[in-house]
Amino acid sequence: MKWYELADNPRAITELYTDVPLLQSVRLREVILDRDGPTMKFTVDLPTFPEKVPARWKLRGYKAVQMQSDLWWLRSIQLDRWSTENLVDIQIEAIADGLIAVKVTSSSCSIQATAHLFKLASVRAYLRGPS
Repeated sequence: MKWYELADNPRAITELYTDVPLLQSVRLREVILDRDGPTMKFTVDLPTFPEKVPARWKLRGYKAVQMQSDLWWLRSIQLDRWSTENLVDIQIEAIADGLIAVKVTSSSCSIQATAHLFKLASVRAYLRGPS
């Protein structure tokens, strides 16, 4: 099963991409832990711009996409490393007891979490500034 098919709402991404990108070498922007749920939210810059671009994105000249994902009813989390430059690989898979496991790894970042629900909270475009 592909990573986005494990989401509660895969259409949030499949309506934009013909070929949904893998979550490899993506920039991890933020991780937010919230006691309500409890929930872990994480935001990444997707590696490619979608093929099925909404008209309002074209009109505004957007060239980059961010995705926020939420893990609801967080069961466990382990954070080993964090940096200001987190270019990571993310693996999302179904595991025993109906849980979803997320592994975020790079030489500068390591997060492992399990939860009962994985949701694509938002996919939004923006103007990419100079690198």
